[in-house]
Amino acid sequence: MEPASSSPSSLLSHALSLYQVSLRLLEEGVGENSMLKMRDAASLAWEAVVEAVDALILKSMGRLPRSHFERRRALRSVEVEVPKLAARGLYERFMARSRLFRGELLHEDVLDMDLLRFEVLKAGELLDLVKEGLQA
Repeated sequence: MEPASSSPSSLLSHALSLYQVSLRLLEEGVGENSMLKMRDAASLAWEAVVEAVDALILKSMGRLPRSHFERRRALRSVEVEVPKLAARGLYERFMARSRLFRGELLHEDVLDMDLLRFEVLKAGELLDLVKEGLQA
């Protein structure tokens, strides 16, 4: 499921779709005790976070980041432009999801069911924050 175009609204819409699939896979994985589905849920939740943050960056800077490093730097600029997002911890929330999804859950294969559910729900909170930022 790729976004139709590279507009902030299409990126956010696609991110929200990915997140819904992630939630479904998480519940299926928990119900079936399937670590594969739970890992897929984490992967999709992380993709949703990245696309949502990219939507915010695109709106603010007029371009998409080319790397994770650029994404982090751009988020700092977004926080300078929109202090409300900084006060709500946009950068810190993104970095927390990055560490746990990219590090522990996807690369180190730490698949703790409770931690996974917690992180997927936290990803949803970050998506809500980005949605608010795009509406500002």
